[in-house]
Amino acid sequence: YQQLLKLGAISLTDMAHYLVLDADTVFISDQVFEYKNLILLDCSDEHHRPYFDFIERTLDFETKCPVSFVSHHSLIRKCLLQDLQKRLENKYNCFWYEAIINNIDQNQLSSFSEYETYGHFIYKHHRSQVYVEYWSNESISRRDIVRLDELKKIFSKVRKSLSFHSYNR
Repeated sequence: YQQLLKLGAISLTDMAHYLVLDADTVFISDQVFEYKNLILLDCSDEHHRPYFDFIERTLDFETKCPVSFVSHHSLIRKCLLQDLQKRLENKYNCFWYEAIINNIDQNQLSSFSEYETYGHFIYKHHRSQVYVEYWSNESISRRDIVRLDELKKIFSKVRKSLSFHSYNR
């Protein structure tokens, strides 16, 4: 549900862009989201094959970019997201979110990522509008969030963000 909310937030602003950020992720250094009018598209090494399978099955293209775009945040350029949504609606003859829901692999615990789908779509169809950079995130145990100030001092020179995922106990 939260992935669809992020993609559906397009209707909540008149701005050309909006930022989505997972609630368990904290920026610990200055962030850049655009570089020379290009969207900074952070990439990671969080490769989860079912996300790629979803993209290839649903959007009919092979994900040739060797990285993952799961970075727990993304600057969404509305015109690019509208292109993705329109293509889904035209292909499946339903609302974009219905196309996503109907193509989720029910045999997988997690088979769809908004970051992976949006990132690979714009990398494939709008590559001239993005600048890809490594995300520089550190995954920290959730119980350590009480040490946030200390962790910022430790990691801010080498990381952009910290994530306190529930699966990191």
